[in-house]
Amino acid sequence: MGYQAPPPVETYRLDALADAQIPPETRAQFTTDDHGRLIWFAVPPRNDPPRFAAPPHAARYLAWRARADEERARERAAREEREGEERVRERRKGGVEEAERRREVEELKVRAIRELEERMADNLVEGYRRMYGEGWKEKAEEDLKRWKGKMEDHAKLAGEIERQNEDVDDRMVVERLVGGL
Repeated sequence: MGYQAPPPVETYRLDALADAQIPPETRAQFTTDDHGRLIWFAVPPRNDPPRFAAPPHAARYLAWRARADEERARERAAREEREGEERVRERRKGGVEEAERRREVEELKVRAIRELEERMADNLVEGYRRMYGEGWKEKAEEDLKRWKGKMEDHAKLAGEIERQNEDVDDRMVVERLVGGL
């Protein structure tokens, strides 16, 4: 069956008339909500045993502990200093290796993109062959010309929009400058 979490704590509140009849001295001894109404719990509180503080240590132990901590700190500092010199040498060596790894990653990215382009082109050619049979090449060239024309139209439109945005930006700057005078 496994662990079962305890049920959520259910609370209740009396209606306003009954709650108002409880004397303030009694109300002060119990839990209330933000509006001063008593909160009634459906289950009694858990009866956990009280927690006791740990016994204090003897002065001799505390003095020994302080000396041991200081000694460990000195040893750690010396070890870190020795390791620090080694790490600097390794980092210099690692920097060269890291640059080489980055270069290899860039080369792999370029090769992956080229491979993707080749596969896409092969799939496109295969699709045209299936759809148009013997005349696939002419249809592909026709579609390519049409797409190039659309791309040129889009580029012209994008250029016009960019120029209009620049004009609007220029006008806004002038208006701000004139308005600020």
